[in-house]
Amino acid sequence: MVSSNYVGGCAAVTLTQINYFLTAAEQGSFSSAAERLFVSQPAVSKQIAMLESELGFQLFSRTDHRVRLTENGQAMYSALRRCTDEIRDIISNIRRNSDSFSGELRIGCVALWKASLFFTPLREYFAEHHAGVRLSLEAYEPPELVEALRRRDVDIALSYDRSFSGKNDLFSTHIKTLECGLLYSLDHFQSRAGEGLQAFDGVPVLVGGGDENVFARMSERVFQAYGLPGKTLPGRRMSSIVMDAFCGRGVMLVTEWNHLVDNSGFGYTPIGREFPVSAAYLRSESAGQKLLLINEAVWTLKNSCE
Repeated sequence: MVSSNYVGGCAAVTLTQINYFLTAAEQGSFSSAAERLFVSQPAVSKQIAMLESELGFQLFSRTDHRVRLTENGQAMYSALRRCTDEIRDIISNIRRNSDSFSGELRIGCVALWKASLFFTPLREYFAEHHAGVRLSLEAYEPPELVEALRRRDVDIALSYDRSFSGKNDLFSTHIKTLECGLLYSLDHFQSRAGEGLQAFDGVPVLVGGGDENVFARMSERVFQAYGLPGKTLPGRRMSSIVMDAFCGRGVMLVTEWNHLVDNSGFGYTPIGREFPVSAAYLRSESAGQKLLLINEAVWTLKNSCE
């Protein structure tokens, strides 16, 4: 049986000889190479002499106390250095992949958000650092996000801060503060766009209602602050409210992450208010791989959204 220490193609060439040769070439001295390798100088000389004998040509020209690569030695050094660098990279990648996490991490967010603003940097980070982890994104109406988290349909929920306030079973971390504004139909209100908020005096602001609609409750405070004629619509889905706004039956109160802000059928006017956004996960999430992934994802979201 041939020892695994031998290099194919030259049965008597060993990895030890190659290592000694590369070190001596870089140090320019057998004695310096020996110090670096923690072996004796004669041991280095002997291994390199054996390597030259096996190859059939000299690797070094020996003058005084220095050694210099011959032309053949330089060619061997360049080739072997490339090979060893490639082997080191392969080993590093194998170790990194074998030590990396695997599985799925599910993110939940508000349905009308432009998800690429936060999901793209998150996906890029995990592709680089945890290629074995699959990320998925699910969209929900704000009142449904906490329940999706509690059912473990998602591992992390992204929503407005107040969605998570008073929920003792959740951990939440502030991610970003979003600008708030009015979304309006260009077909019906474009002529008023240059007038600011005064353009929408008397125009209903359409927001989904219900006791659990946190965005509706936050909106009411905005209505009061600006004297806007807010109008909550109990039981209405967001898709219905969007259609009402598109048809000019009112305007929508939205944040800058709302994907409709980029829709050519709508215009957007900031109103000088901001809504904070947080990422939340269950306190009962057990320690281990999943919790580490959740914490890393939340950290990435916070840093990429700042």
